[in-house]
Amino acid sequence: MEKKLLIISFFIFITTIYLDFFKPNINLTILLFILVITLILSTLFSRNSKYAWKINTKNELILTISTSTILMILIITFYLLGGYSQRGINPTNYIIWILYFFTLLSAYKRFTKKQKE
Repeated sequence: MEKKLLIISFFIFITTIYLDFFKPNINLTILLFILVITLILSTLFSRNSKYAWKINTKNELILTISTSTILMILIITFYLLGGYSQRGINPTNYIIWILYFFTLLSAYKRFTKKQKE
């Protein structure tokens, strides 16, 4: 159940980014509220071992890197297609790049730490 909710959350987030880039002056409050609810439900299900998503360290690393890379590619693609983020998540914003590289570095460090254990 946790896995399904995370996938739904990911697609809701992608939809939110799309609307932010291509639909100016749209209210994203309801969509963001649904996103928060699905993430909270996913967290609650992850605490129950019956519903938790079983994933090993290598797959967790691949998932973390691929998810953040897919989001960066989407942001860059939307920007190149002529979209402009109303909330500042354009690829010209250096904070987005810092967060992206920090995510990659963090995933790599966790993976090498698990490898040494």
